[in-house]
Amino acid sequence: MSKITRRSYKRKKIIMGASLFGAVGLVSTGFAAWVLSASATETKQASMSVGVVSDKNMEFQNVIIYKTGDDNKVADNTFHFEPLASDNQGRVRYDGENAESLSLTVEGELTHAQNLGDMTAIITVEAEGFASAISKNYVVAPEAYKTNAVTLWDDGADVSEKFDGTLSGETDKTLSFTYVVDFAWGSFFGGVNPGIYFDGAGAEVPQGSAGDAADAGTVAGYLEDLHTLLDTVTLSLTLTANPS
Repeated sequence: MSKITRRSYKRKKIIMGASLFGAVGLVSTGFAAWVLSASATETKQASMSVGVVSDKNMEFQNVIIYKTGDDNKVADNTFHFEPLASDNQGRVRYDGENAESLSLTVEGELTHAQNLGDMTAIITVEAEGFASAISKNYVVAPEAYKTNAVTLWDDGADVSEKFDGTLSGETDKTLSFTYVVDFAWGSFFGGVNPGIYFDGAGAEVPQGSAGDAADAGTVAGYLEDLHTLLDTVTLSLTLTANPS
C-alpha cells in the first residue's frame, strides 16, 4: 500500500484579498441667522455669516495583512491548510516547506474617525467549492463569512472579540485597529489538523492512494477533496466605515 508522505500531501491554501472602503463622513455646514427689517422711514441692514465647508471624509490608510502572531508583521495574505510544522511522523506529515497557518491579521488606520458611527466586515467568496468545504465540516469559516456584515465597532467600542480598535487625537481622530480573520478545522477532522486526526481518532480510516475520490472513504480521498475545494480560492474581505 502506498503511503501518504510529505510530498504527496498537496498544498491547500486560500488567498485573502483585502478590499477596504471608507464611507463618506458627514460634516454639517453652519449658517448664521440673519434678519432683514424695514420701516417706512429707515432701512436696517443685517449681517450674514456662512460656515466654511470642511472636507473630513473618513479614509482607510496603512492597511497591511500578516500572519497572526508575527511580531515583524511581514506581509502575508495566504491561509495554509497544511500539516503542523511539528508533525514529522504518521501517515500525513509536514513536507518541510509549508505548515499550517489558519489565522491572518488585518491592521490599519481610519482617519477622521470622529465621524465614525460603526464599522462592519463581510467576507465574500466566488468559488463554489468553498461553501462545500464548509458544509462538509472540513473547516470552520471566519466570523465575517455571513450573509450580513458583522459589526466590529459601534457606539465608540469594540463589538467583535476579534477586533481591537483605539481612538487617538483631539478633534481630528484616528482609529488604529487590528482584525483577526481565522479558520478552524471542522468536526469532520475532530476539530484538529488532519495530520493529527488520521493518526489518532481517525486511525481506522483506510489510507488509500493518490487519486482516490472522497467517496472512497480513504485518507487520500478526503485530503484530495479538501485540496480540490480549497486550493487557490480567493476571499474578499470588505471593511466598511459608516458615518454617525
